[in-house]
Amino acid sequence: MSARVRPATPEDLPAIVELMEASLGDGMPRKPEFYLWKHHHNPFGSSLVLLAEDDEGLVGLRAMMRWRFRLGDQLIDAVRPVDTATHPRFQRRGLFTRLTHEVLGVLAENGVRLVFNTPNDKSRPGYLKMGWQTVGVMPLWVRPGGRFAVRGGRAREGGVKLVTPRDDRLQTDRVAGYLDWRYRQAPDLTYRVLGDGDVGVIVRDRDRGGRNELTVVDVAAPTRASVPLAASVLRRAVRGSSSDYALAMAAPGTREAAVLALAGFVPAGRRGPHLV
Repeated sequence: MSARVRPATPEDLPAIVELMEASLGDGMPRKPEFYLWKHHHNPFGSSLVLLAEDDEGLVGLRAMMRWRFRLGDQLIDAVRPVDTATHPRFQRRGLFTRLTHEVLGVLAENGVRLVFNTPNDKSRPGYLKMGWQTVGVMPLWVRPGGRFAVRGGRAREGGVKLVTPRDDRLQTDRVAGYLDWRYRQAPDLTYRVLGDGDVGVIVRDRDRGGRNELTVVDVAAPTRASVPLAASVLRRAVRGSSSDYALAMAAPGTREAAVLALAGFVPAGRRGPHLV
């Protein structure tokens, strides 16, 4: 029996959570609060979610989280595929591909022209087969954590020049309420904020494979002149942590990369998520 596709409604939430638990099969409960935070409380708008169902209930889900970028004075509406689920009895029957094509069609009809994602090595071939294009690798930066941090000197002048900040790149449009939603309202996720005036960093402590990682998730350096101060705040955050290492992502030439370089981070080669 083929599945019927329709948009999700608020009344579908219990069945959606049940489907995600059955699809992932790892025994971990999925909380409705996290789904609501991600897909309904987003300041950029509610996610576009399509469901597939048969006579026995939901068998598939495809969710596109809304996002907005700023390029100078231009605002660009975008979406990111963030959740997918296929019931075990419908796996390997093309439902993921069907839902993806249908949701992309709806987005195109509504004027959304940018879809971005960072799929893992297992799922990336499927996206490329459907027409996604690899843009590049999102560069990782790393430095010793608070447990091993040493007092470093100033960055080499040549290194600083290599990461002179540029302002002509896509940036998340930080609308009112974005930071509060992204970091304070996130269920079961704890972030720390360190700042000095309008300059600051947001970090998260996490366990990764038995090691303590300090993840730098956001850097606020609103002007080029504020980069050294932001780097100083970041150094204090790392040295004051109990982490084995600190990890961040930033594209070369951005203000964030300049902050990381001045704070003692170094690029980790070609490692990082693939942006498609």
